[in-house]
Amino acid sequence: MFKKSQRLSRPQFTTFFKQGVRFQAPELTLIYNANTPLSVSVVVGKKVFKNAVDRNRLRRRIYAGCKRYFDANKVVLGSYIIITKPLAIRLTRLATITATEQILARIGNSR
Repeated sequence: MFKKSQRLSRPQFTTFFKQGVRFQAPELTLIYNANTPLSVSVVVGKKVFKNAVDRNRLRRRIYAGCKRYFDANKVVLGSYIIITKPLAIRLTRLATITATEQILARIGNSR
């Protein structure tokens, strides 16, 4: 999990949501803004999972994938918003982390 200072507040979320560059995958959408301090937000809607327990579990797995990717690649800049899609239901624990790392890697490929 990230520190509270590394998570987006509501005003920041709204700003970056409108301005960001979007990357699509079947299970996830990534909205990215460069040149800002590292901040991350994960959104899991009720269309994905009805129960809060399941939504929180998926959110924690995505945060774990982000943390693992950022530590491995020494990422210190950027605002990242990850939004799940209904196909995220079929992801296992390892597949969730892998899908997260793959969509984050697409940012590096697009530069």
